Amino acid sequence: MNKVTDIEHSLNLKSPNGEMIASNISSLKKDLEIIIAQGFENNTTFNISKIEYLPLATGYSAIISYITEDGFEGNLVKTNNPSFKISENLVVKTKNTSLRLRSSDENGGGSTFTVSCKKLGTCDCKVTAVYKNGVTTYTCGDCNNCEMTIEH
Repeated sequence: MNKVTDIEHSLNLKSPNGEMIASNISSLKKDLEIIIAQGFENNTTFNISKIEYLPLATGYSAIISYITEDGFEGNLVKTNNPSFKISENLVVKTKNTSLRLRSSDENGGGSTFTVSCKKLGTCDCKVTAVYKNGVTTYTCGDCNNCEMTIEH
């Protein structure tokens, strides 16, 4: 069970444009626990350590960092702005076959996506997000042995 810590209670769930990424920290943890467990291929207890937001004009993109009970640090992105790019050198799989990734010039909003990285080799894989010239690009950091999962 993922109890809520004092640090988690202090985290800001409101994006810069005023949209809430979750109604409360408990519901956010519930939303993320399956995704995080899939990365470890079993259930794991974790605490959210930090939430950072990209300065999007529309919607939100929250980079959520966490630490597991055994000390592993990871992160993922929760976003409701589906207009993004991904690094070309990644293995990408989606968890919803009806998902259609939009090109960067299409307007999005409404649906929520999570973007996570899983290591396939020995290097660390963390989601890196860059917002430049109105386009968000997600990568798995400097590691080439990663698999990115986009869940809708």
